[in-house]
Amino acid sequence: SAVQTNMEGNDFAKHSVQDQSLVNERFTRLPMGSIIRREECLNDLFDLAITKQLPQLKDTLLAVLEAKAQFARRPSVLAKIEQIERTVFTMPISEQEVDALAIQIAPNSALSEEQQAESAMLLAEKGHEWQMRLEKQLEQANQELKILLAEEAQ
Repeated sequence: SAVQTNMEGNDFAKHSVQDQSLVNERFTRLPMGSIIRREECLNDLFDLAITKQLPQLKDTLLAVLEAKAQFARRPSVLAKIEQIERTVFTMPISEQEVDALAIQIAPNSALSEEQQAESAMLLAEKGHEWQMRLEKQLEQANQELKILLAEEAQ
């Protein structure tokens, strides 16, 4: 039929996952260990950025939303508030930093107890550094918002 003929010549046709003719060696293959370590780092980063800061994030977002409502008719002030909002929601940790940490952390099954402890310490140190940066950024945004609101109240 015409449909079958069209499917055979179409790039969207289905292929087996095991079909080696589709493999392109130019693309990097990701080992499962690397993916798991990166996932662990991203989960930790999510906990630091969202879970542990949720009350502060809620307070900041509420203050930003209230300020936006208060100054809805003043575009110049609104632009400053939106810049502060972007600061709140900008991640101060780069993808490269997460990848670098994931590379440094070896899979637990391949490590001695001492090496596992070193990996745990490295993860804890980076976690602390990242948490400080996240807290500093949120505090900076809150401070900028307070200053802006104080200036506009005068």
